[in-house]
Amino acid sequence: MRSARALALAALLLALPAAPSSARSDARHDLDLPRVARLLAPPASLTAGDGPAAAEFRRRYPWRIPRATENRPDAGGPLVHVVYLTTKNQPAPALDRLGILEDSVRSQDAWLSEQAGLRWRLDVFSFRAPHRRRPVRAIDVTFVDSGARSEDLTTLADVEAVLTAHGLSDPEKRYLVYAATDAGSVCGEGDYPLSDDPNEVGRYSAVYLYSDEGCGGLDLAPDRRTPSWAESIAQQELMHNDGAVPLAAPHDCKPAATGHVCTPALVSLGGDPEMEDVMFPYASGPLAAKVLDRGRDDYFKHGLPLRDLADSPYLLVAGRP
Repeated sequence: MRSARALALAALLLALPAAPSSARSDARHDLDLPRVARLLAPPASLTAGDGPAAAEFRRRYPWRIPRATENRPDAGGPLVHVVYLTTKNQPAPALDRLGILEDSVRSQDAWLSEQAGLRWRLDVFSFRAPHRRRPVRAIDVTFVDSGARSEDLTTLADVEAVLTAHGLSDPEKRYLVYAATDAGSVCGEGDYPLSDDPNEVGRYSAVYLYSDEGCGGLDLAPDRRTPSWAESIAQQELMHNDGAVPLAAPHDCKPAATGHVCTPALVSLGGDPEMEDVMFPYASGPLAAKVLDRGRDDYFKHGLPLRDLADSPYLLVAGRP
């Protein structure tokens, strides 16, 4: 299914107009772009034959990870905090308790370490597991039952409102939200700061698990080292929080999808080499097949007088505590 979907996107680009037709027409998403950046799915007509999306939820660990409905105490400072946000009318398997979100986030760090020798400053905690002498360290995930229907939770503003009401608004934290909702052709969204100051960052990013099948929101990492489609969404939105891609970057995707990378002359014709970049504006493959700033000339260690992801206060050199 994954290779077929990638080919479907390549075929899509042959027919795309200069402005992507996959952008959802729902006025709720007509926000002040690019202050909110989003990853889009290819039009449903080109992915309808793939069959329904499915995720194999299985036990990843010999224990259950304790569930938290409030933020656990931590050391403070810039941290990426993970949230599992559910809705009334979408399935809510225990992604937090079964280790599935654990694998999703850890696999993203494994990819980032391979690409750049970096990792995110993740909010973690320790707990006692059966038959283990030492405490187990795990990603600190806050479980939030929104109490809303999926159709009432389809924008980043909706997500932020629920989290803020739940007390998840620490100014030093960044919130990566796995939201059990359907935002149509919008796969994920993230705050996008326009300033060149690396200390001015976005605080909320979201993966919409039940959006258009072409997004792959339910294609979650099968283990701690193999990031899949959902992880591509998560990484793009986290990087949008750091101002990637700068509007003046050489491959900024003007006018199709500014704040992303593409070759404008090719994004409507197909064969765009930027398609392999994690900041390409359409869902086009698992994170394991993506690269970080192809050519190192747009948003990471690019050597230009533009904002650089490498300066993010939310990143650490891999291997450091």
